[in-house]
Amino acid sequence: MKHKPTRRSHYSDGLRIYYLDWGGNSKKQILLIHDLGDSSRTWDLISAKFREDYRVFSVELRGHGHSDRPSDPNYRFEDFYGDIRSLAASLKLDKAVVIGHGAGSRLAAKFSANNPDTVTHVVLYDFEESSISDTTKWISIEETIEFLHSRRPRVDIDSINRQARNLTSGGLDGSRAYIHDTSAYDVYVRGSLWDSWVDIKCRTLILRGRMSQDLTHPKAIELAEAVSNSRLVELENGGHWLHQELPDEFHDVMRWFLNSTD
Repeated sequence: MKHKPTRRSHYSDGLRIYYLDWGGNSKKQILLIHDLGDSSRTWDLISAKFREDYRVFSVELRGHGHSDRPSDPNYRFEDFYGDIRSLAASLKLDKAVVIGHGAGSRLAAKFSANNPDTVTHVVLYDFEESSISDTTKWISIEETIEFLHSRRPRVDIDSINRQARNLTSGGLDGSRAYIHDTSAYDVYVRGSLWDSWVDIKCRTLILRGRMSQDLTHPKAIELAEAVSNSRLVELENGGHWLHQELPDEFHDVMRWFLNSTD
């Protein structure tokens, strides 16, 4: 990866929210929203490809990565949404593309539905409403890598190694622990992912890997039928982390979707 992004921050509701700015001279913009328990660095392979044609921003949600944790551990979906809305205003997003992965799809959906003049395309990518689990501490970096590889078996080992270091921090005893706040999971268990989607008016792509157990094929069809002006794409050999498992195919699908006129 030749180009290195710039880490920037923005204050929302008194919290410092970090994001990566991948630069580029294009006026076209992409905002990337990661899944629960992930970070802005999950998009590195894709961002490096996108920046050839877009100004790319990947946000780090509150309680994740370097972004601040609120003093009240009772996270609310509206707070996450408020951070996205505030950041979008700060970045002056206009005629932008928004891509949400996993639980980030819910934020992408609501922002797109509420801001039809700001968003031209939205990608809702492999999400589910439940089965959230967490392991907060491992013995070593090797055990962390082993755990992540068990969750992402089709992601290459170099990407797993980078993710292990991006998602965790080391203790004095040599152990590794997630740097995100696991209390944030509760907000996605409580809410419905479907609330905003019927109101989306922009061009919409529903994306899943056929090997993923998160967004099922029947549910993906149901969503595609509920959202006007939508397309459904399923990648044959991918699971939940398509942007890491199949970065070239993922990028090809994005280019097709963003450049298609039908």
